[in-house]
Amino acid sequence: MVPTPLFGEGQNASVHADPSAPAGPISLAVDSAGTQPAQTVRPDEGVTILDAEWRGNSWVYQVRTQDGATGWISERQLSGAP
Repeated sequence: MVPTPLFGEGQNASVHADPSAPAGPISLAVDSAGTQPAQTVRPDEGVTILDAEWRGNSWVYQVRTQDGATGWISERQLSGAP
């Protein structure tokens, strides 16, 4: 059974820092499978959810950054926006 996604289309979220590199940028992917890196975002940057896809055993989200770039990121790297 597929769990309900935590985020919906049009919702704002914030990107989590990578614990192994807390000050480093977080990569978005060109595709939902995450095979091609694209734009990077800063930890705690706000994004808007555009779409979601169930991949394997977790949700991934297509997001738009504050500067208008788009890419895909895993649910575990997002939290609700303040």
